[in-house]
Formats: sequence, C-alpha cells, structure tokens
Amino acid sequence: MVVVINLDGVQAFGSPADMVSLGGQSSLDAELERIARLNGRAFAVRDSALCYYSDQGPFAVAGVPAIFPASGQLPVEGNKTIRERFTRSLERIHQASDGVQDDWDLTGAAQDAFMGLQLGYSVVHSNTKPEWNSDSTWTIVVRKR
Repeated sequence: MVVVINLDGVQAFGSPADMVSLGGQSSLDAELERIARLNGRAFAVRDSALCYYSDQGPFAVAGVPAIFPASGQLPVEGNKTIRERFTRSLERIHQASDGVQDDWDLTGAAQDAFMGLQLGYSVVHSNTKPEWNSDSTWTIVVRKR
C-alpha cells in the first residue's frame, strides 16, 4: 500500500486549533479528520492550488493517493495569532532573511508531525486501501494515462 502524506507545510507559530487538508481529494481526508478530532482540533478540507504544485503532484499523477495536511489555517479561536504571524512570515519567504527565527514555537509542528504519524500508522494497519475520491481531479488524470 502506497500513499503520500506531505508534511512540508509546517507552521512554526505555536499550537493551532485546527488541521486542514489542502485540496483534499482522497479517502485519507476522512481518516485525518478522525485523527484531528481525537487530538482536539477542528478539521476542514480547503480548496488549494498547492495540492497541484507541491511535492505530492508527481505521485498523484501516477495514481498514488496523497494528502497535504496543514494547520493554523481556519479562522477559529486559538488561531488568530498564528495566522497573523504566518502572514508576516511570508514577507521573508525566498529572501536572504528566510531562515529559522528565534521567536518560532514548534509545539504545533511537533503535534502536526505526530498526527501525520498517526495517519500513516492507521493507513498501514487498515484493511481498506486509500483511494482518490471519484470526483477527484487526480482520478481523471490517472484514467487518461
């Protein structure tokens, strides 16, 4: 069984109140929702072009179900400061100042990584093979190959 759990969207600004699936188009979304709620987080699937341009894209084209979790995205209580700090951090992206900062709080990143581990563990021990949703863009791409 092969899946992609893309954890390259780590936020470094504290412990968030949510977990989202960016562009979520697979059965992995339901399992991540279950895990997020067990960890006391709100959950949503958000439309995002990042699901097409990020690291899981080539795997998706090959038919491998993928998920791109991220946190601190939803306008829920507990995320306001995270969202503000994230927005300010975008000013440094791909600049000389784009690097580890002294004020980072990686508590949420560690929690997110643990939920990624929980998701992987659940997939490996499941009797159900993860699949793209029937209406997924990736299902159409794979069918045309």
